[in-house]
Amino acid sequence: MKNRFVTFGLLSIVILFILHAIYLAVPAEDAFISFRFEKNLAEGYGLVWNIGELPVEGYTNFLWVIICTLGTIVGFNIIIFAQIFGITAGIFTLLYVYFISRQIGFNESTALLPCLFLAVSGPFATWAASGMETNLFTLFIVGSAYHTISFWKSGDSKSLRLSFFLCLLSTLTRPEGFGIFLNLVLYRLLFFSFFMQFIWLFPPKIHLSVFVLQKILLKVMDLFGILGNFRLKGIPIFSGL
Repeated sequence: MKNRFVTFGLLSIVILFILHAIYLAVPAEDAFISFRFEKNLAEGYGLVWNIGELPVEGYTNFLWVIICTLGTIVGFNIIIFAQIFGITAGIFTLLYVYFISRQIGFNESTALLPCLFLAVSGPFATWAASGMETNLFTLFIVGSAYHTISFWKSGDSKSLRLSFFLCLLSTLTRPEGFGIFLNLVLYRLLFFSFFMQFIWLFPPKIHLSVFVLQKILLKVMDLFGILGNFRLKGIPIFSGL
């Protein structure tokens, strides 16, 4: 009976999310940057902004451009294709959130709550149907977090490799993914090389809180202008944090 309740709950949350995303479905202006590059690539002109000019990297979402290119080659309406792909990525993200909740100690029923909160989140639903790569990037990061927790709990190297692979995909989707990858490498070196025998002292909740504290610290440093001194050709390196 409980399994039926959980299945019904997850299905209801997914349907609620889909309806939410459809209700807020408006292509974002920035999505058409990717669409222009993928259209030129699909037509054989390469990754160029203007046909006949030299290639220029006017995008930060290489994998998303390639995915959209494949959609155009197959013959899909690119806006609808990108929106459906984003909503699908959102659905799998919801499932990963449920699995993470179970991993860190929630029971089968209460693990539905984080999924529900995410499904009714306006920004999450908006980005899902925006035609942009945001929810795909989120899927890779959340999936990587899940498999990292699985490795912490079981020591299964397959989970760690899958976590790193999802980080690689996230980096191809958004450059910020590389920062997550560096965090995982650091944790791999610190907690699983030198202190493996003490790993039981550090439950997953402790590790996840460190990631949150890192983000808070960077935000505080940015707020007080500490990071503003680091610039590359006049552009703040940490302006996207």
